[in-house]
Amino acid sequence: MSASLAQRQQQLMAYLQGHAPMGKDHIHHHVVQQGKVATSQRLGIYQNAYNMRLKETIDTDHQILGRYLGDELYNGHPQIAELARFERLLLCAFDAFDTDRATLNQLKSLAQDKWPNISLRFHPSVQLFVSSWNVVAMWQQLKQEQTPPDPVSEKNAWLVWRNVERLTEFRPIDNTALAMLEMFQQGKNFASQ
Repeated sequence: MSASLAQRQQQLMAYLQGHAPMGKDHIHHHVVQQGKVATSQRLGIYQNAYNMRLKETIDTDHQILGRYLGDELYNGHPQIAELARFERLLLCAFDAFDTDRATLNQLKSLAQDKWPNISLRFHPSVQLFVSSWNVVAMWQQLKQEQTPPDPVSEKNAWLVWRNVERLTEFRPIDNTALAMLEMFQQGKNFASQ
């Protein structure tokens, strides 16, 4: 029975990431010899290109993550994915579509009896970031070109947005604020609680 495309892809990814065990399932045995360049050399070229493009992507799209990783990729550390996700949310907030915003005075002018049934919609740049690690503290230190703190498992939540000056900001929020923001994002209002 021949291997499926998904199995070959898994074998190739294992090789590219340096996790391929030698044996009959090694991708080397499934690559057709072409020309005078040996299969192992062709695979090596592909592996080097993959690693260079991965590093380039991290350095371009995730500069802070790139600093944290240095020249080595530490894929066994769960905080790395959260650091990448936080950096991506900052980029998404910055690049978000612009729309009109309600001012504080407009919100204050609403009659009190209207508040229970108001459905709030947030500016497209508003993002919620819930983390299981202290990645924001890491990001802040790395942004200042300082040594980041050691990873600490701690659940926290952050609000990310782009302000009227088009600068991306973020601040920690507590569980109550997180629950309310999630409620409003789901289209609910105060009366529905």
